[in-house]
Amino acid sequence: MSAAPLRFHDAHFHERTKVEGEILLIEAHLQDLRAVRNSFLPISTLPHEILCQIFQMAKTTRHGISSTTIHRLTWVSRRWRETALGLSSLWVNVDPSLGTTWFHAYLERSKGADLFVTFWDGDFSGMTTQLLSQFHRVSNLTARNSRVGQIDDSILMTPAPALQYLKTERVTIPQTLFSGAAPLLKRIDISFPVGLRFSALPSSITELRLSSLKPRLSVSDCLENIQLLPRLQNLWLDSALRKSPDNVDQDSHHPDQYRMPRLRLIVLEGVSLETSVDFFAHIYVHRELKTQVTFSQESPLGTQADIPTYLRLISLVGAFLPPRKARLFISNGGLKVSSDSPDNTTAGFVTVERGISWPWLVEIFQKFPLEYLHSLTLYTLRDLTVPINIWVDTPSQLPKLESLEVLGKAAKSFVEHLASFKPATLNCANGDSGIELLPFQALRRLILRDIWKIDLPPPGVVISFCEVLKLRKDLGIGLDELMLVDVASGSRFLRDQFTLCAGTVRVEKSKD
Repeated sequence: MSAAPLRFHDAHFHERTKVEGEILLIEAHLQDLRAVRNSFLPISTLPHEILCQIFQMAKTTRHGISSTTIHRLTWVSRRWRETALGLSSLWVNVDPSLGTTWFHAYLERSKGADLFVTFWDGDFSGMTTQLLSQFHRVSNLTARNSRVGQIDDSILMTPAPALQYLKTERVTIPQTLFSGAAPLLKRIDISFPVGLRFSALPSSITELRLSSLKPRLSVSDCLENIQLLPRLQNLWLDSALRKSPDNVDQDSHHPDQYRMPRLRLIVLEGVSLETSVDFFAHIYVHRELKTQVTFSQESPLGTQADIPTYLRLISLVGAFLPPRKARLFISNGGLKVSSDSPDNTTAGFVTVERGISWPWLVEIFQKFPLEYLHSLTLYTLRDLTVPINIWVDTPSQLPKLESLEVLGKAAKSFVEHLASFKPATLNCANGDSGIELLPFQALRRLILRDIWKIDLPPPGVVISFCEVLKLRKDLGIGLDELMLVDVASGSRFLRDQFTLCAGTVRVEKSKD
């Protein structure tokens, strides 16, 4: 009884095997046919070069390099896989946290291309040896830790002939970075450093960012150490500075001692007012130098004693350095002073954004050197009238004002003031143009914003205001830009009048 099934199995085994083999051949042939069919699809007819460019763009998202996207590109089709594997630049972003298998794959597939290596927490001891063997290819290195001691010290002591950018966070800085053999290293970004010495930094660097130093550098030590970097062009110091000790003779430091003519940008963030003044009082701010200062939350402004110091800082950072154009922004909670270079790029600014009282801002404005202002933005609370009658008292002090943006009641008061200069009141008889009587003659850009229904000027005032705008245009001092933004519902008359008087001037209407 048991022998029959065995003979039946033996009789059909070879036949079944033969059929399975034929099925495999047919499936392989079908796969080849599908590949031929897919080759005629529009996406498959893209030139190799364009497909490579698409892959390069696809690997970068708004969050940075996406390894998941890179891996998925190899799963779409045979051609995509072959293209992706052959594109060495697709595999240059080496991240050991992906695991040993992918770490080795990236190193192999990147071939001889420059590497961008990122360490982000974890144990990488098993990969250090292979990375060091390829360290001559590393052009960008980022080492970031949640705690100190996770990165092998040998990595920052190994010669790096191709390295151009270094970023570290909570990493011990050796006495000499890369044993002094990183000739192409230009940009360094260091946060929460351990054992930082300026002497460890290559003298060739052109850009330096230092953040969250503990303890902070004193201004005097910082300026002395910067002299060790003669090619430095851009300097960022975030929560890294403190005022020089009182026993340091500040008057002994003359700005000429710290001219640093190669510097093009200085950014101070998270500093106190006294520290920033201490810093800029002892360097030479030349015309090409752009500056930026933002104060720390721990050192808020707002006392009367701060005002002279603050105004001195504004002057020190070069906001009034001709031919720069000074700008002033005032709001309920903050103040920003900036300046534009002749090429219309921001040359320097000082920002105060937290906990500033309105009386403090008013006093700043009263003492501000208005003759330098080219742009003024005045945002006040809608239910707060302008404490000083700026439009009546200061037009003669604003001879260079080119741009004005006002909000709420300040916008209404400006319209009312300018309306008082309608042609009938200028006494233009005897051939006089009346141009010398018009205020704000340099004004070319006007934005009136957030005018509520309760703040709308009366129709007669609006008509007079539009007559003044027409007169300015006839006299050759018309506006280049006029905008109404977020004007209250029911103000169609105001908008229609502006449209009629504007001519070629752009008017942005608000929805009813």
